[in-house]
Amino acid sequence: MPPLAAGLHGWLPVANGGVAGVVTSVYYYNDMFLFGMGTVLWFIHAASHVLFVPRFVAYSTTLKPECHCNPPPEPLPKFPTAKQIEKYEEDSKDQCDEKCPDLSKCRFK
Repeated sequence: MPPLAAGLHGWLPVANGGVAGVVTSVYYYNDMFLFGMGTVLWFIHAASHVLFVPRFVAYSTTLKPECHCNPPPEPLPKFPTAKQIEKYEEDSKDQCDEKCPDLSKCRFK
């Protein structure tokens, strides 16, 4: 977390790579600004993630995958009868239901 790194640089002793909290050090104010603003922004980002999860879950329930069903492998004859058309439509619907199941009862959690 960058604010932690800025804070450590501002407070660690010079021997350990910090500025030892000396206010007159060159990067002390830079470290304190990065620490303070970074912490504030980190909390804002965390809160926005928490606040928008319910909205995302509601949105995800509206998503449906795009599904294209192929016609049955046996084509209709040139002049089909009503029974042949009905059977063809039933076969098409059955194959489509297998490939593209009804997702209206699915729940995203």
